[in-house]
Amino acid sequence: MLSPGTRIGPHRVTAWVCDGGTGQSYKSERTEGENKRQLFYLKLLPREISEKRGFEEFFIQECQAIEQIEGPGIWPLRKFGVMKWKHWLCYDWFSGKGVKVEKDSEHKESKEDEFEYIYSLEDDLRSSSHKWTAEQLLDLMISLHCSLFKAHGNGFLHGNLKPSNILILRPEGGQLEAWITEFGLYRLVSMGMDIDSDTFSLEKNVTNLNIQESRIRSSDFRPKNQEWGKDVDEKWDLYGMGKVVQEILQQMEPFDGIDDWENWSERATSDIPLKV
Repeated sequence: MLSPGTRIGPHRVTAWVCDGGTGQSYKSERTEGENKRQLFYLKLLPREISEKRGFEEFFIQECQAIEQIEGPGIWPLRKFGVMKWKHWLCYDWFSGKGVKVEKDSEHKESKEDEFEYIYSLEDDLRSSSHKWTAEQLLDLMISLHCSLFKAHGNGFLHGNLKPSNILILRPEGGQLEAWITEFGLYRLVSMGMDIDSDTFSLEKNVTNLNIQESRIRSSDFRPKNQEWGKDVDEKWDLYGMGKVVQEILQQMEPFDGIDDWENWSERATSDIPLKV
């Protein structure tokens, strides 16, 4: 884990965010250029992968292609680079939304207000601060479909589509907005595993509890019997969308049209082929 103040390219690390299956995440500040002092989200790929022979050339080629993926529902890659073993990717910082929640105080007759921040769909699903509506579910799925249609059309699959990789903004009285982030990272990590793979298996050598939990959560959103590190296909992303719908429906009251959503999600997570 990098300490606050560590320089990565034109960025200074300000805080650690999390460890995940595709690397370490940090909050950072730009230290130069026209975006100086602006906040960014940094992703640092696992060292055991980035040090593999031949990985740097592959990393640069892939990131140059990922930079071209832009459009509705896509949180784009802004910058990337290499510093010794540190292969990093940079995205705009997503500020999320603060939601007021009540917390019981030590005195049972009163309650204290606290704020929780919703950045991703994962945060939203864990929160009990507000309910989903049929309109918001539709807005979400339109955003996801648009982003995957654009990415798949350019030959890019996500491979690790899950709630924590879906940024979400649900303003009160406004239209829900959502973006898929970290396109291409699964391919970078899984291709890195294939280099000299006779002596290396990331799946078997993970000891970090946060990474293990991230991998377990990822497995819930990809077809069964498809292990982490396997070659991804379009079915993985469609399956992930189906599972997203199922988790949201579990938190919703019955509404007109819920049967249609349930049928669609069942098809998306079955062996029946669907198209974005």
